[in-house]
Amino acid sequence: MSYFSEAGGAVKTKILFFPGVILLLWTGLIVALFSWFVVGEQQHIEQIALRQARAFFSQVVTARQWNSKHGGVYVEVTDTVKPNPYLEAADRDVVTVDGKTFTKINPAYMTRQLSEIMSTSSGVSFHITSLNPKRAANAADAWETAALQAFANGESERFEYIDRGTDKATYRYMAPLYATSSCLQCHSVEDGASEGDIRGGISVAIAANPLHLLADANLNRMGLVFLVVGITGFIGFGYSAVQIIRKRDEAETASRIKSMFLANMSHDMRTPLTGIIGMSELLRMKPEPHEQEEYASLLQLSASNLLEIVNDITDFSRIESGRLELKERPFAMQSLVQQSLDMVRFACSRKDIHLESVVMDDVPRQLVGDEFRIRQMLGNLLGNSVKFTQHGAVTLTVRNQGIENGVCTVRFSVRDTGIGIEKSQLASIFDSFSQGEAALEDGRMGTGLGLSITRQLASMMKGRIWVKSKLGAGSTFTFEIPLEVPEADVMLPDEGMTCVAVDENNTPSASYTILAVDDNPLNRVYIQKTLEDKGHTVLLAEDGEKALSILQYRCVDIVFMDVQMPVMNGIEATRQIRSRDDLAVGSDVPIVAVTAFTVDGDKERFLEAGMNHYISKPLQTESLLSVLPVIFEGREESCETKAVSTSSDLMDEVNPDQISDAENEVSALVLLDKEKAMSAMAGNTKLFLMLCSSFLEESKAKELALRQAVEEGNWHDVMISAHAIKNSAGLLCASALQDVAACLEAGTRSMIEDQTDSLDAVIDSVDATARQYSFGKEQKEELRCIASNLYEMVEKTRTAITEILSEEGRG
Repeated sequence: MSYFSEAGGAVKTKILFFPGVILLLWTGLIVALFSWFVVGEQQHIEQIALRQARAFFSQVVTARQWNSKHGGVYVEVTDTVKPNPYLEAADRDVVTVDGKTFTKINPAYMTRQLSEIMSTSSGVSFHITSLNPKRAANAADAWETAALQAFANGESERFEYIDRGTDKATYRYMAPLYATSSCLQCHSVEDGASEGDIRGGISVAIAANPLHLLADANLNRMGLVFLVVGITGFIGFGYSAVQIIRKRDEAETASRIKSMFLANMSHDMRTPLTGIIGMSELLRMKPEPHEQEEYASLLQLSASNLLEIVNDITDFSRIESGRLELKERPFAMQSLVQQSLDMVRFACSRKDIHLESVVMDDVPRQLVGDEFRIRQMLGNLLGNSVKFTQHGAVTLTVRNQGIENGVCTVRFSVRDTGIGIEKSQLASIFDSFSQGEAALEDGRMGTGLGLSITRQLASMMKGRIWVKSKLGAGSTFTFEIPLEVPEADVMLPDEGMTCVAVDENNTPSASYTILAVDDNPLNRVYIQKTLEDKGHTVLLAEDGEKALSILQYRCVDIVFMDVQMPVMNGIEATRQIRSRDDLAVGSDVPIVAVTAFTVDGDKERFLEAGMNHYISKPLQTESLLSVLPVIFEGREESCETKAVSTSSDLMDEVNPDQISDAENEVSALVLLDKEKAMSAMAGNTKLFLMLCSSFLEESKAKELALRQAVEEGNWHDVMISAHAIKNSAGLLCASALQDVAACLEAGTRSMIEDQTDSLDAVIDSVDATARQYSFGKEQKEELRCIASNLYEMVEKTRTAITEILSEEGRG
């Protein structure tokens, strides 16, 4: 029952050798793999260049052989085909009867022509050469000369990368040319040529920079992949190392705590046992009557202390093993409070501490719950406060945080003026065996189980517990639990209250009664659960008419009002609230518009109707909750006194959402963005799953209504159904479905507006019977096409939601 967790001093930074080695090996492996990839990519580029060079060489040789086999080919002389200057005109040119001139192209001249074309178009050039060329223009350069000499010595081909790192970097390839029978037509035996001899070679030059740019692009992509993999692995190994350290520290801490617990138990149990044995010995000595009474009192006190220790250990063991069961029955609240105070009244009188209790008037007189366990929780908190308070007061306050469906959420707070708690200790204050050095130094012994037991009991009762404290100024421990309100009072003793004064510093936190009006069940569930989780009471209505019926007998602090609803829309309901005097609320009750209308002019229209503020759909927890402090800023009274709202102009500017066209690719959108939806719901998984289940239940009915409206050509009902589907999809962040529904809604609304001349008429038309609009044939076909897409998207969204619910069920 101590305020203090185990003393640890400064947190020690521990580095494990093994994880460090693993991280170094991982980093080395990533670097080695990337280096290997770089070398491999370079070799790959060289292989590409070699294959290209061989292919070009083969093509040129094949073309030369074909040309040589035919003794040269004749082509018409044009601007781009000039006669070979190395041949005699008589042997070279032929003139046809129609006056056209044809010239003979021999293999060598053809090769030079091809080289010029390839060099210009693809950066590849050829050169026919030999060690003893007939013409000086065919002379070999230094590299070609070395290659030809190597061919004479038996080498079959040569491939090299020259001029590295320069703009002239080139891959060069050369292979020999062998004399054939067709070659000997020009290179006769007199020249020393014979069939099969090496007559020279063809060199191929390929520009290296384009290939290197390709290699660089590949290296950049793979470098990014290796970087991501490396960082991911590094973080993974690092996180694992941290977890290993944390788990080891937790195990060591648990071992130390248990050791300290056993030491505490040994000391704490020996102390009362020593008193019991000692007092028993003194009583056996038949002391004087007044001494007997004193010894008996000390004996009883020692026995009580020992019993408290044993009870704590027993209760903790039963809770941990799951064998503790709650026994709920009716009890009187004030009797519970008095009995809890009686447990510490004597200790308070000995320390001259003022003990008081405050039970608010709206707390039900009788409730149903496990009175014994609630009293045990209060006893633990009160005992702690008395133990760590030397002077001042200890106050127990009981408040009603709201009643719904016959269940009252009751808040119990125990405030003291004691020594307070270190800020660093608050996170572990409810841990088991939390008995620290400060408590030991002051002689405040205990099991360290009291707060842990209280927390676990609160959890078993579906409640929660927390603490606020300032060192040297005291602490306030608070827990909330739901308790059933009996239908009729049961005859139980009720001893009354000790004190009914309310401390100024203990005023209850703001809790409002809120009416949420929306025709969409998903929106109603979302608003209800979000606000109730913050302690507010929420009433629900599905249209403006039902809202007015509720307001005739119920007073609320604020109204969240949807704009577009059947029967009676939000604007008309707001006007009636502002004008009628037969309602339980004042005509100035704050009204917040909750709507998907977000175009220019909406703000002014809602203000003119009497609304105070504006929230756009899809709803988000943050925007919903942030409205309350803005609306009630400066309000000093709740609706019970019909205080006048001072928030006359609280409307924020809203940026209009742009609706996508029907032609947009739905496949690029998200069927269901769970993370975004959870973020909008402040991480409330239970609410998200509840809304998913509700969507599955109601989406079929909404789709059926839409299909029927489209088939009947009832376009104002099509608009209403599309609007409803859009809101439900937006709430779950089903953006694909939301956009298609918004497109259909926008299309029908735009066409209706063209015939009604105002958006107010569109909203009012929701209340009216179906109207017939004279849409054109193309307009109708376009709307039916969008509706068809919507049916398909509804089914896909339902499938996505079903998969999520199945995964949660398996989890």
